[in-house]
Amino acid sequence: MVGSLNTFVDLSIYALLTGAHLSIFVANIFSTSCGLVVSYLLNRSFTFKSNGENRKKEIVLFLGVTLFGLWVIQPLVIFLVIHLFGSWFTFLPDTIERLVPKCLAIGVALVWNYILYNKVVFKYTSNNK
Repeated sequence: MVGSLNTFVDLSIYALLTGAHLSIFVANIFSTSCGLVVSYLLNRSFTFKSNGENRKKEIVLFLGVTLFGLWVIQPLVIFLVIHLFGSWFTFLPDTIERLVPKCLAIGVALVWNYILYNKVVFKYTSNNK
């Protein structure tokens, strides 16, 4: 449920910004930044029920993992999908065509984030001992 809300925030802002003809990469950075804030707050409170110990370390690790997923993995996947498969989506309406690479990128980053949140960021929480 947390991932769905993060994804909704990210996709909604991304769709609005790309619909306003902002560069997909600038739109992605802005939309993912908004999703990042929602993600940290909800994952910390609900998904992993972090107990607050080492909060500074937790935030630094969360930012490192998440920003790599959002600002390296997602743009790379978007770029690859557009350049390798972009012509496959031209029959779709413009809004949907713009969202297909983004949705695929979200899927890849989602797996990256969850694995590293569980194994690195929140590994000392009460649910993960």
